[in-house]
Amino acid sequence: YGFLNFTLTEDNNGCIGTDQVMVGMFQMPVADAGLDADNCGNQYALQATPSVGNGEWLYSGEISPTPGIANKNAANTGVVVPVYDSYTFLWIEKNPGICPADTDKVEITFYELPKAKAGPDTAVCALSTELHGAASAGLGTWSKISGPGNAFYADINRDTTAVTVTVEGDYIFEWKEVNGPACVTSSDQVSVKF
Repeated sequence: YGFLNFTLTEDNNGCIGTDQVMVGMFQMPVADAGLDADNCGNQYALQATPSVGNGEWLYSGEISPTPGIANKNAANTGVVVPVYDSYTFLWIEKNPGICPADTDKVEITFYELPKAKAGPDTAVCALSTELHGAASAGLGTWSKISGPGNAFYADINRDTTAVTVTVEGDYIFEWKEVNGPACVTSSDQVSVKF
């Protein structure tokens, strides 16, 4: 790639003429924005594979406010999103000269890290009570960790729900939250004496 000089020489019965032309040859850029991904949290490292020329990251979407890109001209750069959602980013590469730009896109889905809270320990003079968990993100589920009897929930997936047990005693219940494929599970336990 680069510039090449060509000379054309013509001989017409001893009358010689020459002409020169310079031809520029440029490499076509091939943009590679990286693989789509699921991410836990609101920060991510975009990872393009640069080919030739200059690259630039752009956000392609309608979510407002728009995400912040740390260095839009760096192939590997950080991004911070204001809202947990799916975002599409474009990596555009241009090589000086007459070659057209090439574009590739990557979609990153951002999930909020769950922070499960099962509520305060308590004691009641009955076989039923209200569990007072606090939902943060994703899908939550109640389960009985220990206790002498069975437990039945009004809504096993609601953070604040009624629970009824079959036998008096000390019970431990767990509120567990899962949010997206990229985040770890968060859980918290509460002790209830019936």
